Amino acid sequence: MSDFPSASRLFLSTSEGRPTMHLFAAGSNAAGQLGIGSTDDAHQFTRCRFVASDGTSVNLPAEAEIRSLSAGANFTVLLVAGLESEQSELWASGSGSEGQLGPFWTGTTTFRKVDLGLTGTPLANYEPIIVSTSWETTIVVLRLNDEDADDAIISLGSNTHGKLGVGHLPASTSSPLTIPITNTLTANRLPNSLHILELASGLNHILAIVGYQDAQDRHLVRTVIGWGVARHGQLGSTLPDPRSPLPGCQPRPALFISSYDYYNEHQQPVLAALGQRHTVLLLPSGTLSICGSNDRQQLRGADRLTNVKDIGCTWNGTYAVLRSGNRELMCSNGSNDHGQLGRVQNAPAPPADRLPHEVLLPLDRCIFDLACGSEHVVVLCRHETDGAFEVWGWGWNEHGNLGMGHRNDVRIPSIIWPPHNFTPDELAAMQLERVWAGSGTTFILCRDA
Repeated sequence: MSDFPSASRLFLSTSEGRPTMHLFAAGSNAAGQLGIGSTDDAHQFTRCRFVASDGTSVNLPAEAEIRSLSAGANFTVLLVAGLESEQSELWASGSGSEGQLGPFWTGTTTFRKVDLGLTGTPLANYEPIIVSTSWETTIVVLRLNDEDADDAIISLGSNTHGKLGVGHLPASTSSPLTIPITNTLTANRLPNSLHILELASGLNHILAIVGYQDAQDRHLVRTVIGWGVARHGQLGSTLPDPRSPLPGCQPRPALFISSYDYYNEHQQPVLAALGQRHTVLLLPSGTLSICGSNDRQQLRGADRLTNVKDIGCTWNGTYAVLRSGNRELMCSNGSNDHGQLGRVQNAPAPPADRLPHEVLLPLDRCIFDLACGSEHVVVLCRHETDGAFEVWGWGWNEHGNLGMGHRNDVRIPSIIWPPHNFTPDELAAMQLERVWAGSGTTFILCRDA
């Protein structure tokens, strides 16, 4: 955890001259999911607004940290530390119509703290460390700091396709449910050693990379469990539960089995990316393990890539950042209906025995952050000559989610930050930090320079 000021310090001060962070958003906003104070789509990047528990508007202090951001259908959830507390907390904006934002959420167009209703429960003292969303479902990893205890995963919202991970009932819930992940793991596990290392959500399935200590020699075992839709093989060779009334689904966590060597610690996955019907795992060797639907050629050649350092998935595409010689490049495969592959529109698809095509980014850009939305992509890059940071984006833009001031699809990677609606002085006062993308939404985090 990063170092933060003592708890006695007033985190929510808005005094002038205090360094702050700035979250900007663009795109779909029918339920206020951008957190900009309205329900109008934003075709240019607009500053997000935060409202404290006492109802006052506040800034993000410079010592705060947005540890993750996940955007569902009509809602966005942030994992923030250093805003109202030193610990991580969930803040959100948008709709909670299926209960995905807890029992007390009434809907808002600004970011506010989420109360999951855990007070008085065995999980009351746990801290959220990971959050992920799947359309109208929220999955949260909780950890009890400074004590020996297994991590817990809770779910809330819609249970369509068994995404709550607790069986086919209830249909939805605003009260968090604990997902029984330990039932899928070997009995030869050291008690209170279970940590959730990564959590990834697709449109209708979820994967967790789980680590625990072996009870005999205490070495770290890393494995993958998954739940949700399984009919296309996106949960590996795990078969849908034949007892489930949900055809083609695995409504409870199951061990994910794919092409990687489950027993080889050098081949145990370190990162997962999920599309609508496919799954991509990054292995320590820099290669990929793939499974699921290939109906849009989203998996073609991906398992032959090497030196991969980052991965991402749109609903129907796969993206990989890799080292090639002395430079970085990015490859893509899958649907290109909206130009989301970032290459010449009429370029022929590579033969089955060829690697995916390279995305048309400039050769002198180093990729720092990759974010895949439903059918658009954004990357945070640094210019290797002058050291300047930029954000490039491309793909589906129906809601203005690339922040370029229009709603036309962008078929070739284009600079979307620095934006045109900011003055040179405003831009000079900020430095880029992170990018995220969701369902027709894009978020960019900056801090005072």
